[in-house]
Amino acid sequence: MRYRCYICSSTFEVTTEHYRCDCGGLFVLEIENSVLEVDRSDWSLWRYRSLIPVITDSSSTPTISMGEGMTPLVADSDGSFLKLDFLNPTLSYKDRGSVVLVALAKALGVKEVAIDSSGNAGVSVAAYARRASIGAHVFVPESTSPKKVRQLQLFNAEVHKGGDRSFAALAIAEFLDGRPEIFYASHVYNPFFAHGVKTVLFEIFEQLQMRLPTEIVVPVGNGTLVLGIHEAINDLKRASLIQTGPKIMAVQAQACAPIYEAFRQVPSSSYSSPTETIAEGIAITSPPRVNEIISAISESNGDVIAVSENEILDAQRGLLQRGVDVEPTAAATYAGYLALRKSGCIEDACVVVLTGAGLKSR
Repeated sequence: MRYRCYICSSTFEVTTEHYRCDCGGLFVLEIENSVLEVDRSDWSLWRYRSLIPVITDSSSTPTISMGEGMTPLVADSDGSFLKLDFLNPTLSYKDRGSVVLVALAKALGVKEVAIDSSGNAGVSVAAYARRASIGAHVFVPESTSPKKVRQLQLFNAEVHKGGDRSFAALAIAEFLDGRPEIFYASHVYNPFFAHGVKTVLFEIFEQLQMRLPTEIVVPVGNGTLVLGIHEAINDLKRASLIQTGPKIMAVQAQACAPIYEAFRQVPSSSYSSPTETIAEGIAITSPPRVNEIISAISESNGDVIAVSENEILDAQRGLLQRGVDVEPTAAATYAGYLALRKSGCIEDACVVVLTGAGLKSR
């Protein structure tokens, strides 16, 4: 197991202090094992430990686990399914990646971690760092909801708040400069995170009786969910369990949609404006892994759609009528699904991944 630069293909040991290549390229993770062995005695994402990267004894579940994963797959009224992935320990799908990333930090013996986040990833890393007795610094934009900031404080994280999402990324880079002892627990830069997130597709595969939907609808900002699902599709192919995966249908908010713009190759427009959106979890103006994200969506024969603020609010209300309470980022995903179905892009049953709980935004 080692890191490989996505641009120049240079390789690094996973124990390296670098979080990106000297050429500026980001790391992907090369894993040798291609066999999916499901431990049905473990009711958590660690039932798929054969394909989860850890550098400690992989035969046991990391002690920081809180039973993350195995979230409900609920039939919607039109034959599609809602994956309620906000029902993870910190009320966000990010727990899937955080437990793997913090397990890496713990194995490396670090004492402090730092992360920049719009909220959910920071909360999740802070929770697992607390369980691992590791200090956490979390850099969040000024617009982060008070509920998420309060969660961070409850987990004893040192909160650095200010500016927009891009400012948080710049602030943490300055903070980490000259502090190699602090582990950059980035859900964007460190590929261990996406390899935890990929377990969501393994679960869906099991829950649908060893088959996959024709489409899977997900939010996209920094792209960890898209990239995780892409990794899972490749894992299942290598294990000879599937021949083709679902189309990845990614959703952005119109107020901040750089991936939509790049994927559709549309000219500069309102989509590229870094204006505010209520879907704070995907308000990323310059995703570092944009080329990887577009490649993953293209390889799946998927698409990217952008939805308006009104569509997001309408979708949130519509989900409440179904008894499902999600934050605006997850509602944007459902809004995208409704738009895709209305346009005829989705005809068969698909899975919509709902990523964050409504309580986080109220």
